[in-house]
Parts: sequence; C-alpha cells; structure tokens
Amino acid sequence: LHSGEWQLAEGKLRALQAGSETEGQRLVPRAYVAHRYYSTDDFDAEVAVTLRDVRDRYGVGDDVQRFAELAMRIKDLQVSAFAIPGVGMRLGWRYHTRDGAEVAGNSARDLELLVEDEMPTPPDGTPFRLRLQLRRAKDAVSVIASVNGHTFARKVLPGLQGQVGKIAVGCRNYECAFDDLVVTGKVAERPARRAESAAD
Repeated sequence: LHSGEWQLAEGKLRALQAGSETEGQRLVPRAYVAHRYYSTDDFDAEVAVTLRDVRDRYGVGDDVQRFAELAMRIKDLQVSAFAIPGVGMRLGWRYHTRDGAEVAGNSARDLELLVEDEMPTPPDGTPFRLRLQLRRAKDAVSVIASVNGHTFARKVLPGLQGQVGKIAVGCRNYECAFDDLVVTGKVAERPARRAESAAD
C-alpha cells in the first residue's frame, strides 16, 4: 500500500486519504490486495465499497480529485473502475500493446458519443458493489464495469490480451471501506522485468 492511512480489521479494509501534500514523493493512493498476478484474458473482481466525505473534516476543497477505485494494475498497465462523486461511475485504462504503443482513455468519451448512459455514484455512506470483468476477445480484451449489478461501462481494448496485472483498490480524498472482495480468473506468473535500455 502507498499514500494514505490503511487498516485491515475484522476482514474489512479501511482507507483514509486526504490532501495532495506529498513532501516531494509521488502520490499513490491505493493498495495492492494480493500477491497473485492475473491474466487480462480472464479476470473478475467484485468488492463492497462504502464512501464517506472528508472535506469538512480535513479542509479539502471541492475542486480536488476524489474517487474510490477497483483495478487491475501493474507498472505500465491499468484498467480501473472508478466511483467519482459529482461526476459518476467511470472506466479508465492505460496500457502498452506488444509493439510498444500506448493506449489510454476513459469512458467519459463514450458518454459524449452516447455509447453508454450516465450512472451516478451511490450516495455518501451507502454501501455498493463495484465489479470489474475482463475477458479475451480475439486480439483484444472485453471489459465490463458495473455497480450493484448494472453495467455502467463496456469497452473492447485491442492489444491488451495476454498481459498480466494485480488487483488493487484505491481511495483519494475520501474515507473508504472495502469488504467482501471476490476475485476469480486465470492466475499468471509475475511478468519478467523489461530490460533497461542503454540510455537508462
């Protein structure tokens, strides 16, 4: 785990992260919740989430970034389901294909193109179930993100097949509780580290 206060008690992971001061360090408001690695070809994670606003308690402004996150992540790979208060539920992605091309985006563009309907974030203090599913689809991966059983984003990501990541939860400028995490999928070997170039 990284930035913020994280506590595991009675099977529930509680997180509190407020503010942007890092004393020169990189802000990484998330925790990896397993040592296992999973294939992007077959991954399904679902967790119960409860959010509580901290702006009044910690003097956090209204214009700061705030979210809870369920993700498959590793260096150079991220597929995340976000609950963003005042904005709605979102899917975000960033990864490199095998030929080195970076692919990045989020479901806000799909909303602009009327591909998906807007889904608001559940009210403060109301538990909800956040789910992220990845499945191989030929030379791509089909991703579905849902809340309480209702899909809010669906995306086919070309070139993501056969890659590997870990499960993580994130909490930014919120008090978050994560419970009843269920993960299924194809367990994979830890990816080999990329060789450093002569310029590094």
